Amino acid sequence: MKLVIITQTRENYGAHDWDGVGSVPQYWKNKGGSEYIVDDIEHFVAIDDDFFAKNIKSIVYDYISPKITQNSDYYEESIINYSIEDNDYMSEFETSQLEYEGSIRFFEPRIDIDGNRLPIISNTVPDNIVMSSN
Repeated sequence: MKLVIITQTRENYGAHDWDGVGSVPQYWKNKGGSEYIVDDIEHFVAIDDDFFAKNIKSIVYDYISPKITQNSDYYEESIINYSIEDNDYMSEFETSQLEYEGSIRFFEPRIDIDGNRLPIISNTVPDNIVMSSN
């Protein structure tokens, strides 16, 4: 199983012309986002399925969120959703690369249960997936 955390990024276009006087002009535009993936959460569920189910929201928002979200006058990234998925889950971004290009070169970020970014290890992916250093 995987924990998938979906974020939305926004950029404040009003801040580009701000002269530093008064409050920052607000003109936010949505810019996309990411799907942060925590692989192999079976271990945490196996320890105490009931505890994990009751506390997943707290895990996402209290422990992981501070490490993957940002908020400033110019840019923000915030969590908009999360879900538990099967081990064969791939984001739309990764799936489309595999379908149209035959390989995955750019991966969604992988994190641990504490929100720390993880390197992608090349020997854990199929032959048709090319590694990138995102």
